[in-house]
Amino acid sequence: MSENSLQAFVQAELARLSQQRQQAMTAKGMLPFLATVVGETVVRLHPKIPGDYDGGGGNIKKLFTVTTPRAPATDSNGTIDKEWSTLKEYAWPVNPKSPLYREVLEQLSKAPVNLAIVRTGKDKTDTRYSIRVLPN
Repeated sequence: MSENSLQAFVQAELARLSQQRQQAMTAKGMLPFLATVVGETVVRLHPKIPGDYDGGGGNIKKLFTVTTPRAPATDSNGTIDKEWSTLKEYAWPVNPKSPLYREVLEQLSKAPVNLAIVRTGKDKTDTRYSIRVLPN
């Protein structure tokens, strides 16, 4: 098997698994998970009670409801796009044992609120999250 055909197989299989996961989540009435990037991801946190999600192995997360702004997230004055209501909702999983959970809970009481999710690190061993409150 050539390297190209192996890579094509892996990419196709990952896409298939991702699609199956999305379909299973939709069938259960769950929102798709928010994908964060290294750096900042801008979201609006909504005033909804977070649900529980058991990712397996007893690793339960709290799912906060967020939306993301249209690209670009800010205009030339640095003002955040105000058209949040027509955008797709996502479930943002947060470990209730993490310091981030307390920070998000404090903001949930003020929701809807705009946040920048700051992600450092690229894998499970070195990834850390924090939030920064943005102007509404």
